[in-house]
Amino acid sequence: MIIMKNKLQWAFAAIMLFGFGLLSGCYPNDDLTNSESDIVKTNYSDTVNFSRINTYYLPDTILPVKDKDDTTSVKKNKYTDLIISEIVMNMTDYGYTRITELDSANPPDVLMLASSVVTVNYQAGYVPGWGWGPGWGWGPGWGYYPPYYSPDYIYTYSYTMGTVMIDMLDPYNPYVDEGNTALPVYWDAAFTGLLQGSLIEERIKSNIDQAFKMSPYLKEGK
Repeated sequence: MIIMKNKLQWAFAAIMLFGFGLLSGCYPNDDLTNSESDIVKTNYSDTVNFSRINTYYLPDTILPVKDKDDTTSVKKNKYTDLIISEIVMNMTDYGYTRITELDSANPPDVLMLASSVVTVNYQAGYVPGWGWGPGWGWGPGWGYYPPYYSPDYIYTYSYTMGTVMIDMLDPYNPYVDEGNTALPVYWDAAFTGLLQGSLIEERIKSNIDQAFKMSPYLKEGK
């Protein structure tokens, strides 16, 4: 597992591109297990006093990351319940209370959102031919064996990458960024890994737990 922490604001597109680029450069690789190739990154605003944040609202859905012009329907993430429950467990351990129903009389301190993106990556490789030559024989009476050369060939393979992102947002102070309304980010985390093998659920839980372990400031003053 590769972990990264940062105080400066970062874009999810950057971590996804970095993660995909790094992993596509080293996979498939017999020296790395799926969990060892996972990447976990966290970021927070050092101007936020997390000790003053006590409640949060987190919907029971995982938002798909799509291009704004993409109108295709999206199936429910099969790991939605696992991801949401693991986030809630860690937030509870850190002293936060989840609000499940929005009420103007009792608004949450922050909004939390979980989102995901899945990509299928295709790679190709080239293996040059080989052979022996220039031909050989075993002397008179044994005949002559011509040189042998195997043909060149190209092979292809594919693998699926998944990225999960978690945001803690300030819903009360929206601002406009390049014509789009955005919310200030207090804390965010993302992890990227290969969606294959029999331990996907265990890795998802481990990566979410790791993101919170990398963020001890979230529980300061709790």
